[in-house]
Amino acid sequence: MKYLIFLLALFVLSCNSQAKNCSDFRTGTFKYLDKSLDHITITRNDSIQVEYNSKDDITIITNVEWKSRCRYILTYIDVTNYEYRDEIIGKKIYVKILETDGETYVSQVSSSTTELKTTMIKIKQ
Repeated sequence: MKYLIFLLALFVLSCNSQAKNCSDFRTGTFKYLDKSLDHITITRNDSIQVEYNSKDDITIITNVEWKSRCRYILTYIDVTNYEYRDEIIGKKIYVKILETDGETYVSQVSSSTTELKTTMIKIKQ
């Protein structure tokens, strides 16, 4: 009976504990897998993220604050070519990496105005 309980516990843990390699996504250049957002490129180092929207020629610069291995907060510090710039400076976006798979990751993104799930692909180190 103990052997059966041990095997059952091992099975449950192995199914739910898929390793996330969040540290692989702390830095690099990324694109959204969603085709409607493929005009946006994100470049991130450990403390700054630059998001460029080639369709609207908007550049967003945010501070990156890592709270844990798979969670970080983005704070708007500068935005170019955006009419509501002054309204978003200082606002925060909360990101939680939910899963990773090779060069892609899925994250939950939330702010005071939105909540969505995104999938990103790393295109450069």
